Amino acid sequence: LPHAPVSPVSRYIGFFGVDVKFGCATAALRVERRLLDREFRSADAAIRELAVGYLAGHHTDPERRVSTHVRRALMESVGAGPPGIRHVARLFAMHPRTLQRRLAAEGTGFEAILEDVRRELAVRYITTTDLPFAQVAAMAGFAGQSSLSHAVRRWRGASPSEVRRRARGA
Repeated sequence: LPHAPVSPVSRYIGFFGVDVKFGCATAALRVERRLLDREFRSADAAIRELAVGYLAGHHTDPERRVSTHVRRALMESVGAGPPGIRHVARLFAMHPRTLQRRLAAEGTGFEAILEDVRRELAVRYITTTDLPFAQVAAMAGFAGQSSLSHAVRRWRGASPSEVRRRARGA
């Protein structure tokens, strides 16, 4: 969800039955591909066919997108060291410029994905844990607590402690 939690995060998890991510660029609901093939008694076959056709024609399978794989690689490596395009390109056995071109063809770039990953991790740690902000900064791949604070102010217009307070409903 693009916003901060307006209720305790546990209520979201209880309702959806899965981890809910906050502070993302867009609101999205991810479902397993196999659910698209399920039949429901109350379903209208013509509407289903139109919907599946529309989705297939307008949305690329995320598993085929380079940006999906870059995002996963960054989610696993941010906080373990400085995440760079050279390192990620090496994971995919390609030159960094080739990786940049492929990401550009998908309408994004390495820095945009890295910023997204850092935002997602930082907001999650801030809103769902009591970890000290210096530790949150390190785990989200920031150089220090002040870098985290500047980024959170840019994303949310508030300090990390204020974001944490709001998430807890205080």
